[in-house]
Amino acid sequence: DRSGVAHIGAQRLDERFGDPDDFRLVFTGAHGKANGLDAVLDAAGELKRPERSLPLGLILGVGTVVTLYALIHVAYFRAIPVAQMAATPRIGEAAAAALFGARAANWVSAAIVISTFGCLAATILYSARIYLPMAEDGLFFRTVAHVDPRFHTPTVSLWAQSVWACLLTLSGSYEQLYTYVIFAGVVAQAAAGTGTTAVLKLMSPVKVIW
Repeated sequence: DRSGVAHIGAQRLDERFGDPDDFRLVFTGAHGKANGLDAVLDAAGELKRPERSLPLGLILGVGTVVTLYALIHVAYFRAIPVAQMAATPRIGEAAAAALFGARAANWVSAAIVISTFGCLAATILYSARIYLPMAEDGLFFRTVAHVDPRFHTPTVSLWAQSVWACLLTLSGSYEQLYTYVIFAGVVAQAAAGTGTTAVLKLMSPVKVIW
């Protein structure tokens, strides 16, 4: 019957390409890391020399991250086997324990927590810069465009973002929220890329074949 044929087809796909859930997890993690590389673009309007700072920041940022990731993964593979990586949710801690002992693993865990707070602080600061110009252009609530006259910071935007983040945190698990963010990011970036290409094609005096 059809259900049997579908089941056999799914088995063959799994044998050839692996579990689709594994691919989803790998893609989700990779897209999450890559999605943070373009964060500097959201603050481009506040740069004094964006024509110089943006390309330089993107090139140096991507190069540094790629180098660090490659070196860290080399250390992981030399420290513990792949089967152990799949069985532990904290690979960095396990690799440090295998290389330097349990005390070193605690220090590595503390460093990861500190770096997480640093990433969170950067994300909060640059994300608030997205709602501010939207509000100034009339595409979001006007009150969000308020800038503190003393500190020159988008206070309303930061508070609104904080309240919304707290509500999202209480609404579900970290895995659910992360999956939703990645899904929305893929859809938004695909739509923006397609729309931008279409607009440039219409505005360009040169005939573009695509």
